[in-house]
Parts: sequence; structure tokens; C-alpha cells
Amino acid sequence: MSDNDAMNSTVLRLFELCRKLPSPNAAPMSTHDLHQALVDEGFSVSKRTTERDLLKLQNIIDIDTERTPNGNIWKHAHWNSELVPTMQPTEAFLLLTVEKTLRHIVPPESINILDVRVNKAKKTLNGRNNLRKWQDKLHIVDGQHPHTTIPIDSELLKEVYEAVINETQLEFLYQKLDAEKASTYILNPLAIVVREHAHYLVATKSDTPEKPQLFNLTRMHGAQQTYLPNQAPKAFSLQDYIDANPTGWILSQQPTTIRIKVRHFALDWVRHSQLHSSQKLIRLDHEWHQVTLNTNPTYDIVGWALRFSVDAIITEPQLLIDEVRSRLEKMTTLYEQQNAL
Repeated sequence: MSDNDAMNSTVLRLFELCRKLPSPNAAPMSTHDLHQALVDEGFSVSKRTTERDLLKLQNIIDIDTERTPNGNIWKHAHWNSELVPTMQPTEAFLLLTVEKTLRHIVPPESINILDVRVNKAKKTLNGRNNLRKWQDKLHIVDGQHPHTTIPIDSELLKEVYEAVINETQLEFLYQKLDAEKASTYILNPLAIVVREHAHYLVATKSDTPEKPQLFNLTRMHGAQQTYLPNQAPKAFSLQDYIDANPTGWILSQQPTTIRIKVRHFALDWVRHSQLHSSQKLIRLDHEWHQVTLNTNPTYDIVGWALRFSVDAIITEPQLLIDEVRSRLEKMTTLYEQQNAL
């Protein structure tokens, strides 16, 4: 087929029109804009023919349409999402900005689903002349020093997730931090906890079924399901378990008022992000602002304050002040000892 024949092919025109229809979560496009998009691709077509083509497509696939004072607007229906060959450039760009984080936390069975959408996003951007250099327009800066996590075997992840979902016991080898050899465990899986890209299994041992514990998936080997039903605790709530501070990062179980003086880089951070949903920010003077939170004191807050050094000063409660001061004193001592060597 010649290029001229292709541009006059009804089938190719309908296919291209289907591609250009916005996806379910995007803003709809008008007939005028869709017509112009076809013309820009080289199709010889009138606006009236474009409208007829849209009505033809509507008889084949699900398309949402709405009449407005400026004409009809169109987009793919929600239940039609898998038929959408591409997505809108802004959607594609947004997905690629969060892909890195999503890949670390989604269940293993969802990776393939994620990859389908990521590939669709890349094709959307690569298929447009003005977007082919999208890699030069996007750079993700982590909130901490760039790092890679220890990879977890995909088959192990699959076995663990299936055991949690199916509520069946799991057998595997587990290497404790200070142990020379791995030990065999038979556990009752209860839940998955993801913290800063680290995956933990919440489970009880077969000989202590009422005592939930955390098991780091990077220390597991050879996991396999026994297909025996779980012996779950009589009363288990994941939220209650998290509130009980199994990771040890909560310094106090009692929520309290936390106040932090911030300036410069720390001030910029809290203006665009939240340490907690209760966060409030007020100006103290020409240099300092005050952040107020009502939550549990945690090591995360201590670490956040230390991260910004002289630009973040905790003023309340005394528990956090003492924790920061203690760390600074120990650090000073260690550096003095190092310099004396």
C-alpha cells in the first residue's frame, strides 16, 4: 500500500482515531481537536467524516461522549481501558515518574501488569516527534542518597504472597543476622509490611501461633507452601500490630505535640511536603518558621531533623530533643576519637 493509499484508508484512519482518543482517566477531546490530530498525521479527512468515524467506533468499542456548547467531546470508557493502544502524553509522563517507586512495592504478580502500562507509556512518548527525547526531560531525585535494594528472588516473593493471600502455612530457611547457619521455619503468614523498599513478612511460628513476628524477605531461602491452613492468632489486627511498634522506630506510643524550627532547605521541604497530616506551618520571624505536628515521636523525625542539620531544630518534646542531643554528642566523640588515631 502506498503512503497516499494509507492516508485514505478508512481502517487505518479508524485505528489512528482509536489511538488518539483519550484514556478513561484523561480529559476528553473535542471532535475539532481529534480531527486536527488526524490532519496533523497526514490524513485527508473532513471534520464531518471524523464525527462519523467516532460514531462508527462507538458501535464497536465503548466510548464516552458528551454534548457541549462547543460540540461533542470524546474519550474511552473506563471498562474499555485495556483496548486503549496508547495513553495521553501527560499520563504517560506521570506514570514514568512513579514507576521506580512502584516497582519496589507492588506484589510480584503485579509486575507484569505494571510493565504493560510502562511499555505503553514509553510507546506513547517515543511515538511522538516532540516527545521522543522524554528521557532528557525527566530525572527522579530520591529523598535520600541513591541506593539499590538487595534483590529478592521472584519465586520466593510469589510463594510468600500466595501464602499470605491463601492463608496457608509456609516453610523456608531463614538466616538470622548473627547466626552462622540458616534454620528451617514453618510459619503462619499473616501480612506483608513494606518499609522504605524493604519487604517484611508478618507471621507466627508454628510453635508460638499467638506471637506475631517480622521476617525480612532478604534473609529467606527456598520458600514453599505446605498448603496446610494457617494457625492464625485468635485476634489479629494488622493496624494494632503496627501500632505496637514491631520495627522499634516509634520512640513513644503516646501521640504528642512536636514543634520544629525550620529555615532555608528544611523550610523549603515542609512547604512542599508533610511530615504528618496534622502539620501546620507558621512564621516566627524573618528567618525561622515553626512546624507543628501531633503524632508519635519516631526515629524518622530525629533522622529528618539531623538530615537538615542547622536548618531544623526540634524545640518540643524533650524526648526528641534529648535523642538528637545524645546522637550529636556520640557522633562528636567518635569523630574526635577518629582524628586522634
